[in-house]
Amino acid sequence: MQEKYININGLNIFYRELGNPKLQDVIMIHGWSTTGEVWKDIAKKLSNDFHIIIPDNRGNGKSSIPTSGYHIKDYAKDIYNIIEKLNLKSPIFIGHSWGGNIGTLMGAEYPNLFNLIILEDPVYWKMIDGFKTIIPNIIKQKNMPRIDIIKNGINNGLNNLQAEKTADLPKQYSEEHLKRIAFYNRNWALNCEYYLKKISTPTLIILADPDHGGYISDTEYKYHSKIASKLVDFVKWKNVGHLMHITHPDKFIKEFEKYTSKRLKINRCN
Repeated sequence: MQEKYININGLNIFYRELGNPKLQDVIMIHGWSTTGEVWKDIAKKLSNDFHIIIPDNRGNGKSSIPTSGYHIKDYAKDIYNIIEKLNLKSPIFIGHSWGGNIGTLMGAEYPNLFNLIILEDPVYWKMIDGFKTIIPNIIKQKNMPRIDIIKNGINNGLNNLQAEKTADLPKQYSEEHLKRIAFYNRNWALNCEYYLKKISTPTLIILADPDHGGYISDTEYKYHSKIASKLVDFVKWKNVGHLMHITHPDKFIKEFEKYTSKRLKINRCN
């Protein structure tokens, strides 16, 4: 794995690169209070068959922390410029949580940019009360002692190793940027269906179980599955929470393989 920086939109964006550049490109986008580190284990397992780029979003990890530019369209523009500057060709987009929101918008607003889109438990209606239901818990965890973060991770379905490996992630973001995301994107809860209807790229949305911390309720799923573009497929995972690819990496890879094989006729080497 190589670690690099790229300058786009006046920002230094940190990213990781794995795999042979001659293979199918994949770009993996993390959620709003973590970094690209959350994708490393998945990326390593896929790197024999794909060329993978994993950036840290603006305001997160080792990337620049600007004082403005926290609307979802700013994030989409960053990703578009990364793809263009690195000369990625029809990449597969994979996004978790807030990264899934970005992928939803890009699937509608950037036609023909991606080969496929895979969205892991995006945040739709829940954004409307993010200040009350999401932000306080995230900030509280940032200020916890490390051992308490590990315990909290185990309580949320991580095993001991996973909790240990991800314990430092909640501290690698700016609290101010998190508040600005929630403020400038509070209307996303209403606007998301506009983009779901417009998606023009084959898209898989993987939903976590709302009874285990998933961000999309059963009522919301039923509504969105009716109004979404015909190019959008939904898959529900029972008894799995929001951190799906972290708690169940092998299951996530199988879901990825199944969808890419079906849509792109890609067969992995191993």
